[in-house]
Amino acid sequence: MDNFMQYVSELEQVVSTAKKSVFSGSDVIVNRAQVLDIIDRMRAAYPDVMRQAQFIVDDCENQKQRVLEYGNNVIKEAESRRDKLLNESDIIRQATEEAAKIKQEAMDMRAHVEYDLKCKIDEVLSDSEVTLRDALTLIRNNREELRKTDGNANTQYQGNASETR
Repeated sequence: MDNFMQYVSELEQVVSTAKKSVFSGSDVIVNRAQVLDIIDRMRAAYPDVMRQAQFIVDDCENQKQRVLEYGNNVIKEAESRRDKLLNESDIIRQATEEAAKIKQEAMDMRAHVEYDLKCKIDEVLSDSEVTLRDALTLIRNNREELRKTDGNANTQYQGNASETR
């Protein structure tokens, strides 16, 4: 995460020290290769925990979809079985009870699995929120530190920063 933040600071430095564009008061001219190099290094330094969190969220969504499909298939099978059993005159009552029981079990199972998945997703999102909050705090602190390093440079930096926004 420290390398990532270092690259953010480096990118910010490139933009803040860039020459002003001749035709615009707010645009600047930056070295494309330098900026793309920093971006490549940022991608490489992107925290694994964020990649893992995205993988977990995607996996949970896929699992949820599979479970919902499975639950729906079980319900359809139960309804189909119920309809078939209802057509047989000697066991109409028994078939209705059996199908209702199977359907209820399937719906209970689906609700339970869906609840577990939501809890897991919430946990992952909560962890990601903490990580992002920490990253934002680090960014703010680094920016404040940059501004405090030199009073003259700070004044010049703020002037350049307001012109680039």
